[in-house]
Amino acid sequence: MKSTQTSNQTLIRTATSKDTTALLELWKLCFTEDLDFLSFFFREGFPLTRTFVLVVDAKVVAAASLFSAYYEHDSRILPISYLYGVCTHPDYQHRGLSTQLLSAIIQERKASNDAFLLARPANQALFQFYERIGFDHPIYAREQDWFPVEHPTQTQDPWGELTAKKLEQFIAEKKNPTPRILWDTPELNYILSYYRMTGGIAWKTDHHYLIASLQDEELKHWLVLDTNMNENNYLSLLSAGEPAK
Repeated sequence: MKSTQTSNQTLIRTATSKDTTALLELWKLCFTEDLDFLSFFFREGFPLTRTFVLVVDAKVVAAASLFSAYYEHDSRILPISYLYGVCTHPDYQHRGLSTQLLSAIIQERKASNDAFLLARPANQALFQFYERIGFDHPIYAREQDWFPVEHPTQTQDPWGELTAKKLEQFIAEKKNPTPRILWDTPELNYILSYYRMTGGIAWKTDHHYLIASLQDEELKHWLVLDTNMNENNYLSLLSAGEPAK
């Protein structure tokens, strides 16, 4: 993205490695102060993204990142971008800066080969925000995306066997439901590493696989990222405590 001057003091541009410190501080303010996670993301995830920043008076005050992905539906596979880490410094919120930044990103991606941008809002207010700036058409949704279940007791290490390459080969060999999101190997490696670090589960047998993360330890809610199992089977798996081959 070329630098876009939105006012005398405001600039939108592509982030560089020189912005890492400023972005880390912004993420601490907006998302988490977990230094282990922040270090992990900026070491493993950030280099895989196209990240854009909004600068006010030479200060990075808003940011958004894009991961490359693909959308598979029936026999078509389309390039898309997954929107991640949209944030605005608390002192600069409610000024329309995120809208400015995302509008510039949308225009930039329209000029690219991307079929669309994909976002997963964290709450209903954010759904409404994205709708106001032009997002629509949910492509994949379940009434039961969040499940109250017990944390699995993992007597076998699910990480010892499953790698991005093995999962890619496994997915290619199996008949999987569509529509679905596909990832290149570096992005899939990052996803698996993230789930390993955060206590998620990436589990595979001869016929099925499941990638899920524990979202709320107090309420014991799991979020299923990807699976070729039907809903009854993976609900049973997560609640049973140990995968049965």
